[in-house]
Amino acid sequence: MSGLSEIIVIKRKVLKELATLAWQDRMKEIDSLPRKLTNDGITNYRCCEYRERAILTDRIKLGMGAILEENDDVRLSSLVKDLNTLKNREQTLPIVSIIEKACDRCPIDKMVVTNACRNCVAHNCLNACPRKAIEIVNNRAYINKELCVECGLCVKACRFGAILEIERPCSRACAVGAISPGENSSAKIDHEKCVECGACIAACPFGAISDR
Repeated sequence: MSGLSEIIVIKRKVLKELATLAWQDRMKEIDSLPRKLTNDGITNYRCCEYRERAILTDRIKLGMGAILEENDDVRLSSLVKDLNTLKNREQTLPIVSIIEKACDRCPIDKMVVTNACRNCVAHNCLNACPRKAIEIVNNRAYINKELCVECGLCVKACRFGAILEIERPCSRACAVGAISPGENSSAKIDHEKCVECGACIAACPFGAISDR
């Protein structure tokens, strides 16, 4: 398993167990699969094993070809009965999905002043800002989010590299701008723009984006 991220390991475990149940004609046991997976060791990644099971349940649904938005409260055993319907719809359904329960809702403040700020005499960041969005507060630079237009000039101006331009990994990976913060700041995919390349799946460090 060397070189594989934990996200890939978990995904493979889920698909392996799901395929085993299908091959052995034991799909009636599918409701107990999330508990089995946590009992087998997938428990060290979230706040509690109950949240982990909820996320694993969504991973299993994706493995069955379901759309999470349409089947959020549907039991796994109920989806088994609809597998033929899902198969017939598969060509028209989006491939990439957000597992909202797994999304960490990364901060969306793009420009961030770090503790590396030295309150230098030059104040290059302050002078570089065309919107006067930077001021000195408590001996360090402070960015007024109401005025900031996220142009990035302060990032380039700081000689200490104390101002960082932060972007969500999923948004940064998407070349077509199909991912943006949705409700409750969780990631949301615009399927009209998405070309289903999978770059966001590889980029998300929380495994909150997956394919069906």
